[in-house]
Amino acid sequence: MPDERGDREAIDDSQRPDDLTDAIVVYTTFPGEAQALAAAEALVGAGLVACANIVPGISSVFIWEGRLEREREVAMLMKTRRALAEQVIAAVKAMHPYDNPAVVAWGITAGSADYLSWIGAQTRPS
Repeated sequence: MPDERGDREAIDDSQRPDDLTDAIVVYTTFPGEAQALAAAEALVGAGLVACANIVPGISSVFIWEGRLEREREVAMLMKTRRALAEQVIAAVKAMHPYDNPAVVAWGITAGSADYLSWIGAQTRPS
């Protein structure tokens, strides 16, 4: 019986490469590009993340200390391994200028096997 994806076969999790289930993206924002770049260089240099993409010019709207705030920020997307998630989150928080920075992670469910293997090779063991 076909699964919800149509006629394609369902992918058995045991057939997935380890790198596929191990890779994650960690997301954060910074108030400026220079701060994000410094953090990215430190994290890549330490082997905690394989790559960090810095996306300038995002608009954020949020409630902080009871007030509606609007800020221009820089988003940063970091690729790493699940085993390093807590270390990456702690490192980002330690170097971040915000009192309570947004630092969240989500799993990568599909991608280029070569790229996902590269993430594993570029990051240090946990």
